[in-house]
Amino acid sequence: MLASPAAWFANLETNYALASLSCLGQWRVVILSVSAATFAIALASGIVSWGQWRQSTGEGLTETRARAMAAGGAVLGVMFALTIFAQAIPNFMLAGCQ
Repeated sequence: MLASPAAWFANLETNYALASLSCLGQWRVVILSVSAATFAIALASGIVSWGQWRQSTGEGLTETRARAMAAGGAVLGVMFALTIFAQAIPNFMLAGCQ
């Protein structure tokens, strides 16, 4: 459940740290690679959570809580993956120092 927010935070901080180096041109590939990797991590965590949600039965209080956590993890995974994708759009559209 916490993998996708952690991936988003890593993406945000890495983009911020490398923003001044994006004028050099070669760092753009690194920034895009970090965005792609963190997008994959966030999406994978959502897919894993969705799989856990589908496998749980929801019988009993502990199973119900686990099912709710899995559903929350799936939603968070998709939402943070979309957020990371939206943050990567300017890196595709703009050159460094614009």
